[in-house]
Amino acid sequence: MASNEVLCVVQRLEVPLEYFTDPLRVDGEARFSWCHQGGHGAALSAFEQKAGSWVGAYRLWRRRCGQPGSTLRPSLALTRSSRPEDAAEAGERLIAEWSLEPASATELTRAIQERLKALVLMVDAPVGVSFGTCQLNDLDAILIDRNASVGRRNANLAHALFRVLTSGSMQCSPYASFAYLGHASSGSQRGTGTRSVGSGPQRLAVAFGRALMVPAQALASLESLDRLDDTNLVAKLNEAAEELGVETTALCSRLVATGQLSGARSTQIESDLSRIERERARAEPPPLLSRPFAKVMATALEQGHVSVRRAAALVGGTIEDLRDLFQLHDVDYQIGL
Repeated sequence: MASNEVLCVVQRLEVPLEYFTDPLRVDGEARFSWCHQGGHGAALSAFEQKAGSWVGAYRLWRRRCGQPGSTLRPSLALTRSSRPEDAAEAGERLIAEWSLEPASATELTRAIQERLKALVLMVDAPVGVSFGTCQLNDLDAILIDRNASVGRRNANLAHALFRVLTSGSMQCSPYASFAYLGHASSGSQRGTGTRSVGSGPQRLAVAFGRALMVPAQALASLESLDRLDDTNLVAKLNEAAEELGVETTALCSRLVATGQLSGARSTQIESDLSRIERERARAEPPPLLSRPFAKVMATALEQGHVSVRRAAALVGGTIEDLRDLFQLHDVDYQIGL
């Protein structure tokens, strides 16, 4: 196509020239799905463009550095007509198939990266956005708001994994609202441990996530909880939740669902559990993006597939910020002047 023809197409479509010339862009191919509270606006659209560049860059660099992705795309044997019990059973089975520890939340990121060859990124998401997924023809990516508490991040990761593994059978809206896996909401049925969580796929995602994050094996030691006074009960739940890497409220909901804790006791200690989660949310967030992303970027820099300035601009900072990113992810790469 001649240059004047390209300019004509750019003007007709009202898109920048980079839409056709930038190899990092994934316009027209990427299938994004976001879970958020509030409306979809310009901030999310702009962030989606930035996220697409990260995912596109990772795929391109991985190819050029001789690190091919997976040729297979696993999926869960679930459909919209499946029951929450089926989804919970799938979560339990995945723990065994992926050889996850009982505290599976702490191992889930590694398992997703190794088993699915997927990209998991910690990001500074727009206000109200909990997580998102981006699916290309040969790469799945999950983006998690790194400013949430560790328990919330793990819950969001489980829900995002469900979306990736059911994208072929349960496509959802690109901008779906999201009911958190462990937090009570205005739709809660107080004292029952159940919540209104929206559509069928979302109910399945909640059941899958709870079983994956808090498997039955991890609940075996939590018996006779109703015999404890409130102070000791809250302390025990807090200790168990911290060990599992989940929200205390999510653990409480799971115990009510399995009958190990009464709904009345759950309601009685709800304010104490919420206070604990607020305190945890103030902890230092994990580094931006991820170590696999930083490692592939360092290899691309070493092999001349990208310039230092382009890499720094891609992560939204200066060359010094790029140095810090490598250091935070323990990636040995020295940026020259």
